[in-house]
Amino acid sequence: MQEENKELVIGGTLQQGIFSCLDTLEIFLLQERAIVSSMVVAEKAKVGGTMNILETVAHIMGLKNIKVVPSNISLTEMGMDSMMAVEIKQTLERDFDTFLTAQDIRNLTFAALQQMSITTKREKIHDTNKTDANNLEDLYIMIQKMKDSDFVSGIAIELNTKKEVNRGHIFLLPGIDGCAAVYMSLASRFKSSVTCLQYGVPNIPNECHSVMKSAAYLLPV
Repeated sequence: MQEENKELVIGGTLQQGIFSCLDTLEIFLLQERAIVSSMVVAEKAKVGGTMNILETVAHIMGLKNIKVVPSNISLTEMGMDSMMAVEIKQTLERDFDTFLTAQDIRNLTFAALQQMSITTKREKIHDTNKTDANNLEDLYIMIQKMKDSDFVSGIAIELNTKKEVNRGHIFLLPGIDGCAAVYMSLASRFKSSVTCLQYGVPNIPNECHSVMKSAAYLLPV
């Protein structure tokens, strides 16, 4: 199925003529000690991550026009050799998380590759939607949907706790929410008295950017 005199790139190398290989190897084989490797390095072509499984396999096999390829002929019948099979196997595992045996790859057809491409695309869309939903859920948990009534004036806010005698005193510093309401559920479990120091923008000068400086400013209150 391959066109005559067509450069076929496999694993970053070009095909070599057998006579060229023998002529080159003969020089080294006549030497007493020789370790020889021969290859023709092809120009690196960027294979974008936008190609699907079908297009990727066609690229590895050097097929330019997929539309003219019979869909029910196996890759072996299309001219796939052992080097192509290895590269296809490694590429499917690395780029598409698809694991096939050597026998599976030999029996693959372009119709099967087309179906695999459709399935992979659907799974990718599903995973993206699922990830977006999880990110939104995490965001809602983080901001906790604070209400306007949760933001009260004042710096030192006493919180309701299971206060017991001879217990220490706990000071809580809220995070980006900057209000005592974020600690109400947590403080209700403490057996010590708890004070939340609201260090929102209205309560803290701009120069207090560290915990030590914030504490030094708030504790005298």
